[in-house]
Amino acid sequence: MQDIRARAAQVAAPALPCATGPPEAPCTAPTKTPASIQEEVCVADQLARPPPVVYGTGGTWMEVSFLNGDLTGRGYKTNPLCKKPWTSDVVGRPIIDTTATLVQRAIRVGHPKNGMLNPKSDVVIPRSCARPVPKILHFIWLCSPLSETRARHVQGFAIKNPNYRILFWTDTEVPLLSKMILENGTSARPAGGIERKDAYLEAQSFQSLRVIRHLDTFHENNRNPGVCALKSHFWRLEAPLKYGGIYIDMDHVATRGFDEVGGELWRWPFVTHKVCGANIGNHIFSGDKGSGFLDFAIKVIMERCEKLSSCNVLEGTGPPPFAMSVLRYNASDMAFIGDQFFGKTGIAAHKAEHSWR
Repeated sequence: MQDIRARAAQVAAPALPCATGPPEAPCTAPTKTPASIQEEVCVADQLARPPPVVYGTGGTWMEVSFLNGDLTGRGYKTNPLCKKPWTSDVVGRPIIDTTATLVQRAIRVGHPKNGMLNPKSDVVIPRSCARPVPKILHFIWLCSPLSETRARHVQGFAIKNPNYRILFWTDTEVPLLSKMILENGTSARPAGGIERKDAYLEAQSFQSLRVIRHLDTFHENNRNPGVCALKSHFWRLEAPLKYGGIYIDMDHVATRGFDEVGGELWRWPFVTHKVCGANIGNHIFSGDKGSGFLDFAIKVIMERCEKLSSCNVLEGTGPPPFAMSVLRYNASDMAFIGDQFFGKTGIAAHKAEHSWR
């Protein structure tokens, strides 16, 4: 399967960019200051690939690995070998297996393998290098008024991440008390106050708009929790595709900012994982503006709704097809971070409160 490393042939030797060359190649991509990073240039050509372990304030740390990277497991704190049986391993361990091995594991746990996700398909997937992820956090709330609890979650991220734009997407008027919470202590941030995005107005430019409209017209009650959760799977991919940034489910809380852990790590697109790389979550992830991967992932769930009779919350549009999309796209410049580290560091602890309800 061809991946982003094919770009190496176009780079003037002797060294290759950190996220595009083979594991044995020297890594000499310069580390630029934030002000000098160019948003339209491949991130691997500007920033050195993050080391196996990155550190933060208060003694925090997290591990970072990549597909098609160093498979020796050197430099990590966590044992990279899967627990036995591997299906019971809830820790996101460093990736030391080939993508083909991860695909087989994903299929073993029931992830979809038809249509565009068929690993035996000879369909060529268009791929482009990842560009720097902008400092934007996306939160999406559909179908019902924003509760005060959820408003405090968004407010917390805004306060802990003063240099990140906060985009709050909703299709419902925000109640006065929740609005006051969103504005409290956030208006004077360097990145500005929390910005409200009209979800359906923004969706007019989505490639998935026709599926969203179908869901709204097909279901008599288009505000029931199941339909709302299903629709949110389109918005969570389309929002960072349109603007770039980090998508975060509304049932996360922050006690530490992204800038406090890992430095420029967050300029790389990332996904979270556990169960030996077979379980890749869609509750928090990031992408660059115009991301080739996010575009592919959207096309996958559109196909599942329109052609494969699988337009449901889990196997149709949820984490399973998202995980397989990551593996099928097989980008070498997307960071894999163990799911446990977001809670341990405090940058995005997942409360698993069923935020679609």
